[in-house]
Amino acid sequence: MSIILERYDTPKTGQLKISFDITAQINISADDARRKVNGFLLNNVSYLIVGEKHPELVIGERVVWRVGVNHSLPGFGEIGRIGIIDVDVETGAIVPVTVQYIEEMIHRAKTLATSYPLHTSPAR
Repeated sequence: MSIILERYDTPKTGQLKISFDITAQINISADDARRKVNGFLLNNVSYLIVGEKHPELVIGERVVWRVGVNHSLPGFGEIGRIGIIDVDVETGAIVPVTVQYIEEMIHRAKTLATSYPLHTSPAR
């Protein structure tokens, strides 16, 4: 599992010192967060859009599981990341996703898919 610290100003060069004390109750596992994201994607985007298998724990204004969102194609599997969705570790709620962000993910998925041939599959 990776832990990402967000919103910390860092110097361009020189010594970096980070001190923090954060307490959060993790009530939802990384796997549960991924399942929630997959359900959201299935209902709101496409069955070909899936959450990555290993969410990252992100510590920022709130503590969340960050789930990468990938486009998949039959015969190819997951072909690339098109976005991210965060899930609150305490409540299990998906951090609100705007209609505009969903449209941006769909656009990135379409752009990514055009680089794959339609009627061939990878060598096995």
